[in-house]
Amino acid sequence: MNDWKTARDDHHLIVEAIAARDADTACRESRRHIRESRDGSLDLMLRQRDMRDLYLSRNDELQTRPGLAV
Repeated sequence: MNDWKTARDDHHLIVEAIAARDADTACRESRRHIRESRDGSLDLMLRQRDMRDLYLSRNDELQTRPGLAV
């Protein structure tokens, strides 16, 4: 997936709808774009949190085992 290409294509579609004075399409596509961007950002933040939590739990595990401290 190419997120930048998707965003560029979304923006192009929105601008084209605005230029055509198609308010329904412009609003619908703007809302969809914002929703998908929000969902993608939240997903990324959740994955980063999960990776951080996994790292911290593994590090804590190693700290409690003699000879394996990092």
